Amino acid sequence: MSEIDIELRVLGTPEEMRDVVRLQELAWPGIHAVPQHQLMIAAKSGGLVIGAYHAGAMIGFAYGFLGFHQINDQEARLKHCSHMLAVHPEYQNQGVGLDLKHAQAQLIRRQNLELATWTFDPLESRNGY
Repeated sequence: MSEIDIELRVLGTPEEMRDVVRLQELAWPGIHAVPQHQLMIAAKSGGLVIGAYHAGAMIGFAYGFLGFHQINDQEARLKHCSHMLAVHPEYQNQGVGLDLKHAQAQLIRRQNLELATWTFDPLESRNGY
């Protein structure tokens, strides 16, 4: 549980997705952010975009989309591909990312998905923690 009072919510509006794009650009300067329209399509097609808010401002997000995992040569099942999580630099190391991951896991379970995958930079051990 985070050390500050936050609100977590599933996102779906163009304005919310613009805030996600801005936070991506703040968290990873110089990257090509996942664009607003792609976030919208993912959110409307079974993916998840979750926002963390403090005092009405977005301070973090988690983003993932549906994909497939192979069971065997003839069978594949849906899975959640957790793609990004970012927390505003001023709010890092306060449990916001952990709260976002817990919310994401809870929502994935509600979708009856049996698998979620994600990657992280092994040189950033706190991301794996």
